[in-house]
Amino acid sequence: MIITKEFIWFHLGKTGGDMFHYLMNKYYKEHIIFQHDIKDPHKHVNVPPKEYEHIKKYVMGFRRLPSWIISHNRHKLKNECKYLSYEEVEEHTKNNRLVFPGFFSSPDSFLKEYVRSDMIDRTNFIRQEYLLEDFAKIIGRYLGKNRTIIDEEKETIKNSNKATKQITLTHKEKDLLYKSNPFWRNIESVLYWGV
Repeated sequence: MIITKEFIWFHLGKTGGDMFHYLMNKYYKEHIIFQHDIKDPHKHVNVPPKEYEHIKKYVMGFRRLPSWIISHNRHKLKNECKYLSYEEVEEHTKNNRLVFPGFFSSPDSFLKEYVRSDMIDRTNFIRQEYLLEDFAKIIGRYLGKNRTIIDEEKETIKNSNKATKQITLTHKEKDLLYKSNPFWRNIESVLYWGV
């Protein structure tokens, strides 16, 4: 979590959050009034400390659903589920199951922990696939434009998106993901397709 006087950023896992943290601390550090360290296990909390509850504008990362669930399951495989094979993780992904889900059981239930219904109109989403452009536009609107961000950070973004083995989902499998997660689908359709 990062808090400024203008907004609260909730660190939604697997949506470019570490990069957002880096960009905020490099370009807008003077605006930060509270933040979790990037290595703090509590960085993904979804409720601000009481003294900041009056701030009612929010920023969060987001990404397309198939990409998010694949990234989530790959992360869990790497860090927590060493007993599972890559093929088993792939099967979980295709069947809309999150590996080692913890307190949430689906992408929708995970997202609803962060985006409560009263927050939707007050939340700006930074799409992971367009992170630099969205960051410059949205954070610039709150804290003032910094025109050098995109040019200076192109290589950083490129180097952070290292090639990894891809899980390919069929149209049928993608349809199942979206039908099972209408809350995610609705937000995604607005952010990516303007529907």
